[in-house]
Amino acid sequence: MKQLQLCGITLLLGIASLSTAVADDVCGDSTGQAQIASRDAEAAQAEKSGNQVALFLTYRAAIGAECASSGLVAKAKANLAKLGRELAAKAEADGVLYNKEPPRADGKTSAFAWFEASGNFAEADRVMLKAVHADAENIELFKAAWNVDSLSGSRGSYKAPASYRQELEKIATASAAKLMSLEEQDAKGLTADAGTLSSSAANSLGKLQRAAAWMQFLPEGDKSAKVRAEQRGDTIMKRGDAGLMGGMAIAYYQFAGSPKAAQVQAKMEATLRAAAKSSEKVQDAIVEKNAADSAKFKKGQADLEKELDF
Repeated sequence: MKQLQLCGITLLLGIASLSTAVADDVCGDSTGQAQIASRDAEAAQAEKSGNQVALFLTYRAAIGAECASSGLVAKAKANLAKLGRELAAKAEADGVLYNKEPPRADGKTSAFAWFEASGNFAEADRVMLKAVHADAENIELFKAAWNVDSLSGSRGSYKAPASYRQELEKIATASAAKLMSLEEQDAKGLTADAGTLSSSAANSLGKLQRAAAWMQFLPEGDKSAKVRAEQRGDTIMKRGDAGLMGGMAIAYYQFAGSPKAAQVQAKMEATLRAAAKSSEKVQDAIVEKNAADSAKFKKGQADLEKELDF
């Protein structure tokens, strides 16, 4: 653990060595000297007041700054990692485990951000896993955890260990399994009346899609969710009213990536064309009958008028 912390802080401090050398050349004028004096004053004020947040931000700004005194940079090198751990411990105790924001002065910085910014990457990984376990159904948080090595852009060659990935895969597996189990209950409505079918299909497909999102982080991928989706589409197409409910089957097939989606779509369109053509024939027959009835009526009227000598 100590070696990992040293590795992390070394990444931050390596920048400082280069900046110190540059500072001798570019900070000799009045503007550069004013910047150096301002940073020293900010650090002294933060130390005097015991404001750890302000002190951390000042130390971190000094590391890699173009104009900072060698004394402040040395103090930042020596204390940043420890100060970051102390601030992270407070945030963790308060339950502020992770958010997207970098360290800031408003007191809302997460434990993850303090660990990450101070080079304590192994501890950042630990608290990230803790956050995911505390909100295991939050897939957006999970995605952040999965991409932990690229969140801050400051990890250099450090990579989260294999055990970290394995723990995340366990969480993804459990989340997907839970959704697949719940989907089985929704699927019972696929053979019920038309009103129940609509809501059951929507709930079932939604859970399959969410389960698939978790499965994408697993070696075997989302195949099992898509296989089941195709099966659900088949169930709907076996109904007596499948001609009317085919649209729901198509939604399952499309999610599954099945060619049956296009086949059912084509069949439904053909049925609609046939119905339209049949409707036209019926309409033509009605028109013809009406015309015949009208002609017959007119002839009857004429015959009556002739008989009555109108």
